[in-house]
Amino acid sequence: MTLHWKTRDALVRARKRADTFDEPSTKSKYKNVKCEWQGEKFDSKRELERHLVLLDMQKRREIFKLERQPKFHLVVNGWSICTYIADWRYRDDGGQSIVEDCKGFATREWKIKWALAKALNPSSEFITS
Repeated sequence: MTLHWKTRDALVRARKRADTFDEPSTKSKYKNVKCEWQGEKFDSKRELERHLVLLDMQKRREIFKLERQPKFHLVVNGWSICTYIADWRYRDDGGQSIVEDCKGFATREWKIKWALAKALNPSSEFITS
């Protein structure tokens, strides 16, 4: 996938901003570095960088209705199975609903929830970054 030059520029700016965060004193199980930007907490620098790119895309009107941490209540035959929380949900310029998750390591639990969310929401496109 080739990035638009403006998106690459936004990613470079995001990396510069993400580098200003302090390292936590304890190590994470998956070696991610939790960070905070403008009062919002992110599970990793990678997630923060992607968020800044999506904000830039929204500013350029390439995507719309950007929503962070949307919840999906996964119900099958009236039974509540679980709740899946994605990283983002937004609409592209064609109006297609896109659900995006930023994963460095896909756990078994996440894979099951991801597959179930995709099956129960066929009108949305699910992508990982």
